[in-house]
Amino acid sequence: MPAGTAGLVVQTASTDPNSNVDLYLYRKGVVVERAWASWTSNERTYIFNPPAGTYTVYVYAQQAGGAKIPYQLQYSVISRTGKYRPATLEAPTTVERGGGYSYTLTPKGTLPDVEHWAYTEFSTRGQVIPGQLISSR
Repeated sequence: MPAGTAGLVVQTASTDPNSNVDLYLYRKGVVVERAWASWTSNERTYIFNPPAGTYTVYVYAQQAGGAKIPYQLQYSVISRTGKYRPATLEAPTTVERGGGYSYTLTPKGTLPDVEHWAYTEFSTRGQVIPGQLISSR
């Protein structure tokens, strides 16, 4: 993981209805995140502002439908300084700590039909505050 990364997203996907896999993300031999939704093999975990370094992913078969479980392992590294397509962000003008709020990110132009990620920052009284990782799905 490079220094200055805004976010890391790791996910599994499977169409096997008879299996259930869980996802564990380690750094320096310690679990930093995990995903273990009940009876699904489609797991996703996020890390905001991850420390630089090497991460290891383990996929654990909690329930196996057979000797082999077909699944995909995917990850996205979201940069703070990358060059992205222009988009508009609709967000509340004021928020309160602990509140739940909706955001809408609308890309300008047509994008391929795949999942897209964006990193946002907010500022208050001149201080930059890391915002949300926003997914198109």
